[in-house]
Amino acid sequence: MLTRPEDQNVVVAAMEGGSVRGGVGQGQDGGMDDPVQVLRRWEASGGLWRVTARGPAGLEIVLLTCTGDEEMGTVRSADPAVLAYVGDRERSDC
Repeated sequence: MLTRPEDQNVVVAAMEGGSVRGGVGQGQDGGMDDPVQVLRRWEASGGLWRVTARGPAGLEIVLLTCTGDEEMGTVRSADPAVLAYVGDRERSDC
């Protein structure tokens, strides 16, 4: 269960060869961006997302390429703003 404030939002960039690829969710100051903004930017860039887990600990959302066939990163959050933004959708393209 997520209990600490710093555990409420986690944006994990995809790993390739041990290094972060693409800086998914990383802000200009090196910190992590607001997960709702990450999802909005991802969609605006043509990317797709899909909810892979939903439960008391929040959501786990995988970030996909525009064709939906490659995972590029993961967003995990129990933030009420993320829950409200995603709502009951399972994918960004529905």
